[in-house]
Amino acid sequence: MDTSIENRIFIYPTDTVWGIGSGIHQSENYQQICKIKKITPGRPFSLLFSSLDMICEYINIPGKFNLAWLQKFFQLETTICIPEQFIQNKMIPKWIYQGSDLVGIRCLELDFFVGLTDLVKGPILSTSLNLTNHNPITNLKDAIEFKNNHAPDAEIWMSNGDPVIPSGHSSTVISLDLKGNISTIRKGIWYDSVAAHLGLLST
Repeated sequence: MDTSIENRIFIYPTDTVWGIGSGIHQSENYQQICKIKKITPGRPFSLLFSSLDMICEYINIPGKFNLAWLQKFFQLETTICIPEQFIQNKMIPKWIYQGSDLVGIRCLELDFFVGLTDLVKGPILSTSLNLTNHNPITNLKDAIEFKNNHAPDAEIWMSNGDPVIPSGHSSTVISLDLKGNISTIRKGIWYDSVAAHLGLLST
């Protein structure tokens, strides 16, 4: 892979807020993003995938979480934290989850984001676009201002067609244990819908 692509930092809209991220093949990218956000290294970042098929290439998802269920789940502004033991063939570097035994994953099935994951040949190491102790950025104007002030070498990546407008809400975050049992880490605005959807797993 072209090292210039491996080391590029991207700024992009998601379903919830604007994000900043990179490919997962260079640990220096993690350090660079921490520097941009002015946070102390050691905090795990999530992985943002552009399709359920890509998730299955990297993660052994327990069988009860079928693809149709997962597609609906990720449409509800959600993150799921998977035990590292579910990672296939150590395909996700440990520096991404920084000593945690869980890996947070999200899925953004949008054409413009498929182009980004195709470019970096894998999922995106992703976190919210903001300085530490500041609110995440939710609009293009503020994203451009952040880039100009704090990440001039980063590249804004967004749709050339209909714009993706983040909701501005925090995602609901759930976690799995090794037996596939579910617990809630954070309740987002769509939590009631998420909880109802989780209930389908027991029916």
